[in-house]
Amino acid sequence: MQQINQKDGGDGINRPPDALLRAESHRPHAWRFRSLRNGLNRRGRRASMRSFKVRTVQQTENAWLHPRTQAAPGRPLKDANKVWETAADVLLAWRLWPITQRVLAVSLNQPVIGNTWWAFKTELSPERRKALLLWLNSSLSLLAFFGSRVATRSAWMQMKKPAWSAMPVLNVRVLSAAQVSGLAAAYDALCDRELQAVAQLNIDPVRRAMDEALSAALGLPDLAPLREMLAREPGLTGKSAVGRPTDHR
Repeated sequence: MQQINQKDGGDGINRPPDALLRAESHRPHAWRFRSLRNGLNRRGRRASMRSFKVRTVQQTENAWLHPRTQAAPGRPLKDANKVWETAADVLLAWRLWPITQRVLAVSLNQPVIGNTWWAFKTELSPERRKALLLWLNSSLSLLAFFGSRVATRSAWMQMKKPAWSAMPVLNVRVLSAAQVSGLAAAYDALCDRELQAVAQLNIDPVRRAMDEALSAALGLPDLAPLREMLAREPGLTGKSAVGRPTDHR
């Protein structure tokens, strides 16, 4: 997945789909990019994190972009088809601010591109795909993510493609039909429910329900202690693990 802005083949303007459709009625050769955008303003620059809208695992595309027909000044014209070839219906977090961001992976009903997400293409069956998405947003997945991340400043972190490729995940292909069915049912029940910020996983009822579904299906112990330990991790919270020394004067 790539960031879509003026230099990458899109015009960087967030238009509602109906407005774009009206514009296309006068441009028969124009076509749409479906996109999931993360806290951007109309000029394509990062807006305040208060504008962040991705709060559930199941998502709908929220921007539509025209491919460029002329290169931006001083830049070559990129092939929009090459950009669109990267689209997928599962997106994985690329940059993460855990104090506000809530999910590590999202699902969509059609292929999209995103500005702070990596596209992930899979040939899994729909039920096993749901099981994987449930795992990717669980506390165990967050633990693996945290160990593979590239820390930048404070709690800011990035996950490069090679790190995602090397990160251990649940092998949903070898699960039994009963295990897959149970995890898929849990996904259906939880995918549209809002999660708390990643740094607040210890008080997040949806994250707890995901963990409990995995524990039940895989025979794992209660993951509450893991959530409590991760919630105290300075790399997630941005807070120091050491308090101020007491003044005994």
